[in-house]
Amino acid sequence: MVKNTLITLDSNPDTGEGNEGIFKALFNEDIIIQPNSEMAMQSVSINRSINIIDINSFNSVLEFQIQSSIDGEPNGLHTINLNEGNYSRLNVINLFTDIQNKMNAQLGLNAGKEVGTQIAVRLSQKEKVEFVMGQAKQTTFMENNNPLLVYNDITYQAQYLRAANANGNLGNHNIFSKVEFVKGCGLFQAQIRKFTNANAATNAGFILGLVENTPSNQEKLNNQTITEADLTYAVRTNTDNLSTSNYMFKSPVNTEYTDAGTGPTKTDNDANTTENDILEITLDKGILAIKKHIPGTPTTIYSETYDYGTSDIYKRYLPIIGIYGDNTTTRISAVTSSLDPYDSAGTEEYSEHTELVGFPIPDRKRQLTTPTVYNLIFGNIELANFLGFLSVNLNPSQVKTSPRIFAGVNLFSKNLGSNTYLVELLNIPLNSYHTCLATSQTSRSTGGGRKSILASIPVSERIINNSGQIQYEPNTLFYVSLNNQFPLNLRNIKARIISNDFSPIQTDGISEISILIREDA
Repeated sequence: MVKNTLITLDSNPDTGEGNEGIFKALFNEDIIIQPNSEMAMQSVSINRSINIIDINSFNSVLEFQIQSSIDGEPNGLHTINLNEGNYSRLNVINLFTDIQNKMNAQLGLNAGKEVGTQIAVRLSQKEKVEFVMGQAKQTTFMENNNPLLVYNDITYQAQYLRAANANGNLGNHNIFSKVEFVKGCGLFQAQIRKFTNANAATNAGFILGLVENTPSNQEKLNNQTITEADLTYAVRTNTDNLSTSNYMFKSPVNTEYTDAGTGPTKTDNDANTTENDILEITLDKGILAIKKHIPGTPTTIYSETYDYGTSDIYKRYLPIIGIYGDNTTTRISAVTSSLDPYDSAGTEEYSEHTELVGFPIPDRKRQLTTPTVYNLIFGNIELANFLGFLSVNLNPSQVKTSPRIFAGVNLFSKNLGSNTYLVELLNIPLNSYHTCLATSQTSRSTGGGRKSILASIPVSERIINNSGQIQYEPNTLFYVSLNNQFPLNLRNIKARIISNDFSPIQTDGISEISILIREDA
């Protein structure tokens, strides 16, 4: 005959331990458990603590700094105002994205340290909020073996790029970057070394553009089937091949190639090629623009407020340049681009971005190391604390450093939490084991071993209701042996609910565990 005993444990919210998922029970009578008994978790109810912040006019300000001064103005501080609203673990990615986009939209070409800079706001592998301020050096296309680029029948020769077998087809004669265009501040530019053609029947000219980094476009780039129509932003010489005709451009607004209203000014291959036309695409203070430059005189052909996308669909573009004519008509020089300092596609072909906020670990080999003054200043301690920081000014002494990562001191797990919880008995040995992987709470050197784990709770916090309540009852009870060779007197039980890395959790109110003991009567 089998005897079952039900024991219910409650946490005490009036104690510090009770708010960390600790359960203590002291019984006024003896509970005798017979030898070789087993225990199972019947149910659990947890009220997870949800850290919520109300972004309003009193705490919405955030300041940051990339260099000491800009245009003579002291401190070089930028100020952003965050979108107002309530944020918790359920929508914190929206807050990260809002901060990230607004910080990037402040970076300008008039500040040398901000050119090539991109700011990422993300959750690190250590579950701490990070503000990453990385700057990559300008990448040159003026060589034949840059590992960040793919060359299709365009070669570097005698200070210029040429396409010896050019036939007017972009897909066959291009150089494109495997690394995405910068999403903070930067430019993609090319200078004409020679563009002289008076015969419309002769292929000539070139195109400079950004193509959205999608699987479809990646396939076209690899198969050399990319076309002018696939580019989202572009500026090119006229489709009539004539060096006297106006430039043309394309944008999300102007989906067909449109007359730029300005034509080539100087394109001769002579001693003064430094004065030849420069065409460029810039991202400057949140404005994407297509421009033509002649010495001292920039002309904006097209501009728009840059669409960074959302936390779900972030806008990503690859720089590409194509040459339509051979070197008797078309030569290009001084081709450079600002590239994403965090994009790892230089070593992994079109790598997917699976990180929480979309940016992998920075590629240190491509980042600049010249020190500058980086700083992050929260307008209110409430926002700082919510993100895991202990002070509002993170560099009050204006110390110069290389590209900087400001990391929170406290874990952000209170907001994002675990996908699995463990029920551990602290004073009753069970016949259960755990691998004990290295975490902030354990050391890999300890290896696996006995842990009194009664049950695991496979719960994803992304689907928990707004109250933070987790309720779990297994379909089938799984009993774990107590390994008691002799009768066991349970006068007290101590247990806890923890994350799968053995770190404590924060709870509100009363949490409850129901335990079932099975013994041979």
